[in-house]
Amino acid sequence: MTNRMISLLLLTAAVVTTAAHGQLRFEAEDYSSPRDAWLKDKTAPNRWMLWSTDKDADKKWSGGIVLKSPMVMADRATPEDGAPPLHTVLTGIPKGVYNIQIKCGRVLAVSLDGKNWSRYTGGWLARRVPINNGTFELRVDDRFAMEKEQARGTAYYDCIFLYPCAPIVNGVPNGDFEVEANGLPVGWSFAAPGNTTRFSLDAADRHAGRLSARIESTGETGWTLACSDPIPVKPGDELAISAWVKGAVQMAAAVQVEGWHEGKRIKRMLGRAGVDSASKWTQTKGHFTVPEPVTELRLFVTGSGPADVRVDDIALRRERMSWPTAPKVRGWAKQRVEEKLDRGVVAARIPEGVYVGWRLLKSDPANAGFDVFRQVANGPWIKLTEAPITQTTDFIDRQAPAEGQLSYKVESTVSDVPAPLAADGASYVGIKLRDPQTRFSKIAIADLTRRWPARLRHQTAGEKH
Repeated sequence: MTNRMISLLLLTAAVVTTAAHGQLRFEAEDYSSPRDAWLKDKTAPNRWMLWSTDKDADKKWSGGIVLKSPMVMADRATPEDGAPPLHTVLTGIPKGVYNIQIKCGRVLAVSLDGKNWSRYTGGWLARRVPINNGTFELRVDDRFAMEKEQARGTAYYDCIFLYPCAPIVNGVPNGDFEVEANGLPVGWSFAAPGNTTRFSLDAADRHAGRLSARIESTGETGWTLACSDPIPVKPGDELAISAWVKGAVQMAAAVQVEGWHEGKRIKRMLGRAGVDSASKWTQTKGHFTVPEPVTELRLFVTGSGPADVRVDDIALRRERMSWPTAPKVRGWAKQRVEEKLDRGVVAARIPEGVYVGWRLLKSDPANAGFDVFRQVANGPWIKLTEAPITQTTDFIDRQAPAEGQLSYKVESTVSDVPAPLAADGASYVGIKLRDPQTRFSKIAIADLTRRWPARLRHQTAGEKH
């Protein structure tokens, strides 16, 4: 057995070992032929050069060596012109699915079938390639020149990277976090500034399977768990993004979907499923429609602020959003359903004094008038209006005392409830919550389900309101 054969066997064994820890790297000169297609550190118009004397070669090129072509100042007519085409056969690849990338300089001509050639300047050469027999082959040539004349020169062929792809589970690459390497789910990466956030795979508490993703943060900064494998889609697709979550989120967190096309982000917040505090495993879901010209989705679990939350079983499915429907009404209602509204008196301090406003009710007669009264602390009620107000349903108390506890009431033909002035002289009316320690990320008043006219939602650790 020759020394060359022994070195190749050792390299193959090293590659197989590396596969368990992430990407595989193959040196172009070790897996390419014919061997006489290049000269060692010598230039020729019809040969590649195996270049090892480049300045800072160890920093620029894998292993400090690179295959360098002759000068390419214009496209060549055939692959045989210039340096010979190289046939690269990668061996010793563990069975799996891979994304493939070449480390190169300028532009290479690449063929995966030996017939059709395409320009390659970087990025993914092929995505989600199944490899079952341990080999992958391609052909590389120097037949193409850079499109801009001032950028033309020699081409460089350094090495090939194979990145193991996570299995697709419910439409998401490794969305159940079951495949892991070095403490991270394969196909996902985690980023957070500083040292106040920790990511781990939790085998003790998961929704299903063996593992869940756990994010623990004690700081106020943001954090992101990103899926590195884009998901192909078509404009018009109606999709639902969902996940199972458990734990405490004090500020904000979500499973977020971005829309991309040809390497460019088109829409940052295309879809979203909010992650709220939950004391037990709870599913969160959001719906969206893929717009033009989006052709890829990228998924993130992102948040900010203190949290100790687990995420599991992220899924992306075709699903049209449906609204709950009310039961069909037969015949005519015998009585109109109406809200039971009171006078709704509010009082708030403004620069001119104290503004007092109230409702005009359906039951009020057309000629209804209103008198406004003020009370300081527990003192007597003082009438402020010289005559009943008939044109509006508000009044400004320009003589309101700057000190003391003020209350106001409005009297008409119906009984009314006094309204206290907003605390601390604020120009708004506060709503007292059960837990004064509650921290808010967002508050919205909106018709979210078409069943309620308004909805206010906030959260505390492990509890929803």
